[in-house]
Amino acid sequence: MKSYIVINSVGRTVEVEDEVVKLTPKEFLMLEVILNFSHDKDTMDLEHLIQYVWMDRYRSITANNVSQLFSRVRKKLYNVSGYLDLKRMPNGMICAIIKDGTEILWNEKPPKRYLLITHIYNYLKKLQIKL
Repeated sequence: MKSYIVINSVGRTVEVEDEVVKLTPKEFLMLEVILNFSHDKDTMDLEHLIQYVWMDRYRSITANNVSQLFSRVRKKLYNVSGYLDLKRMPNGMICAIIKDGTEILWNEKPPKRYLLITHIYNYLKKLQIKL
């Protein structure tokens, strides 16, 4: 049987079956970018994540800030862990593991800002430029 996780970009909520989890703007941005990269079967380096979530403040953000935010997102999504598991890899990369039979449904397209950053990131990656 197929399960669905519904991501509501407008309300910044994650819904699995009848449970709705509300996220702060930064928590939602982190989840959004992790899910999009995991969907592409890719992991994301810490710097790219920081630039996406904190935008113009990214230079003042440390790995500790990322860890704290990541912990909050994982705690809030604890009850959906049977469907979705967020992992921090030993090399510092972050990814989402979507369980077999689970589909992610977005109630709207990812924001243009995400698409632009992803396009630039993928282009630089093809050129083998380390970010």
